[in-house]
Amino acid sequence: GLVYNIRAYLSEGAVPVLLGQNHDSAWWTVEEPNFSATCWIADQFVTVQGNLDGVPVLTPEPTPTMEPSPTPEQKGMKVYLVALNTGGPFGCDDGLVYFYTGKKQTDNIEDDIESALNVLLKLRTEFVGDYYNPTHNAHLHVNYVEVNPATGRVVIYLDGSIPKPADVCEAQRVHDQVWETARQISGYRDVTIHVGNKLLGDLIAVGDR
Repeated sequence: GLVYNIRAYLSEGAVPVLLGQNHDSAWWTVEEPNFSATCWIADQFVTVQGNLDGVPVLTPEPTPTMEPSPTPEQKGMKVYLVALNTGGPFGCDDGLVYFYTGKKQTDNIEDDIESALNVLLKLRTEFVGDYYNPTHNAHLHVNYVEVNPATGRVVIYLDGSIPKPADVCEAQRVHDQVWETARQISGYRDVTIHVGNKLLGDLIAVGDR
């Protein structure tokens, strides 16, 4: 399908500024005032009120490049990156977006989680397009993973080091990115991560938000 950048998140009940519409009013151009983000939103997600006679008809930007049809390898394990300052529920008003690793999900949950995390932790690029990678300066790899199918609990053991985040927002971005990557298998949401003999959560903690 077509992939568009996330410009902002609109919370339920938000009242953005209406700027325009497309030719059949199936899409509306709005501005999210808190983030000054101008974006298109489909009509099924909003209720438009008032006199619409004067709303200009605008032409959307050219559509992005069509992605190739997904193959089984593209539908497997994912890694998460951060969409900064988009009004989302992660970090400090950030969002998360995912990318497929090219690794298919198997029947071995330990191997699947290890595979996805190692792809993420080997990514040394700070930005992938518009999306931020808060673990770009970490030097970590997965030693082993333990899962308990009865409880859905996952314990991950990493080796290496990670710098102390600069602030609470950065610490939360690291946490959200790593934990959501580890939690992507349905039924396994209770995740504990160790680095050596310390908890990763303790290593990245910098104070109250």
